[in-house]
Amino acid sequence: MKKLILMLICTFYVLASYSQKSEVVIKVKDTVSVGTPFKLEIELKNVSGSFKTPVFQGLRLVGGPNTSSSFSMINGETTSKTMYIYY
Repeated sequence: MKKLILMLICTFYVLASYSQKSEVVIKVKDTVSVGTPFKLEIELKNVSGSFKTPVFQGLRLVGGPNTSSSFSMINGETTSKTMYIYY
């Protein structure tokens, strides 16, 4: 499990490094029981480009990706956010 999270962080770090204001946030519960579904959230803030679905080797995908996105422009400053949720 920790290897998957570390791989995701490394992959998205490259995406986030293209823009100074970019941010990638990966969330998963601290404790996950064997055989119990859990939620993995990947949030991309101000990241441009395409998103490639991570490989969930050894895990069974039971739902997702559920996606949501938002865009705002306030006083000429634009902000975009895309979230991917897997179960």
